[in-house]
Amino acid sequence: MATSLNKLGRKAQEKILAIPKRLEKVTEYVESKSTAKSFRFDVVFGRVLEMA
Repeated sequence: MATSLNKLGRKAQEKILAIPKRLEKVTEYVESKSTAKSFRFDVVFGRVLEMA
């Protein structure tokens, strides 16, 4: 992207253009944490426990 921005302007532009990628990473992280997980413990008579 050819522009006539100074060094500070280019850094600001890079940060702004990186926002969608960072938001995508945050979304993936939140979605991975929101899925229910199940665990099996023999000490609880083999019951499956789900954590939401």
